[in-house]
Amino acid sequence: MGIMRIQNSLNSILRNAAVSLLVLLCACNAAWAKAHGIGFIIGDKGETRKVILHTRNVFTLGKGFPFIEKPVAIGIADNSPAGESVRIEFDPRICDWISYDAYALDSDRLVLNGHDRLSRNYFVAVWDWRENQLRTYNNVGSRSSESISGISPDEKWAVSVPSDRSEGLIFHDLQQGTSSRLFNGLNVYSPRFSPDGTQWAFFSRDELILRSTRGGKEKRVPISPVNGRWRYSKHLTWSPSGRYLAGIVNHDRTDLVIWKSDGAQMKIVTLPPARSLGWPPIWGADEKGVYVVLGNEGLVGKWEPLQIKLISIK
Repeated sequence: MGIMRIQNSLNSILRNAAVSLLVLLCACNAAWAKAHGIGFIIGDKGETRKVILHTRNVFTLGKGFPFIEKPVAIGIADNSPAGESVRIEFDPRICDWISYDAYALDSDRLVLNGHDRLSRNYFVAVWDWRENQLRTYNNVGSRSSESISGISPDEKWAVSVPSDRSEGLIFHDLQQGTSSRLFNGLNVYSPRFSPDGTQWAFFSRDELILRSTRGGKEKRVPISPVNGRWRYSKHLTWSPSGRYLAGIVNHDRTDLVIWKSDGAQMKIVTLPPARSLGWPPIWGADEKGVYVVLGNEGLVGKWEPLQIKLISIK
């Protein structure tokens, strides 16, 4: 009987400990919810709206013990009293991770990159935030954390970057369900389709490469400065009409570079020093200027308020 009482006492202690741990984890889970800025869009009246990735710390016994940060929703913050005008939850069965980056496909749609729990399905998600619909394209997401997949405006094609960027890129026909590897041996960054879907372009360290969706030979545009070579380029963005491109280029400084759609360089603007230039530039609707984001708000290192600068293309 004494042994049974001891056993029951132990079981009760373990149950109470488990309940306490569960309560603690739930409290931590709620308390450690976070909101990260991962990009921004330009509203109908020229106002800037921040794209917010909501995450929550989740208890785990695996990699990342005791907690890992998991994405749970994405929203758009504006100046309304509610602070967030629209928000959509992720399906946890599909989404275990989302890149801390996003780009605008057009004025209504944002593109995200993520993968499932086992890192087997790297997907592209297109969020139509006006309709608040999230479409997921499986197995066409970039495995490189530095390059979200490009997707055509009609959502018929996608271009992804393997985990080893020197493996070139993978061109996906989403209607036919086929894929082909191109530009093997090149380091690929930021593949993007033109607004009319007739061209796509990407950076390869020292070059801007343009190609027609109908195939044929690509055009290679060197982007080396006067005194040496670029380290790497990223965040390529087409203007709304497809007449221009803009991108962030890093070497001993950080520049915004603007080209015409045929690759002719128009302008180089050296940006002020900032801890983070991880968000893509955004064209104004009138194509007279490009918005760039400076600063670092809640991702890594020292927190610094974001600054949004409009740079004229003239």
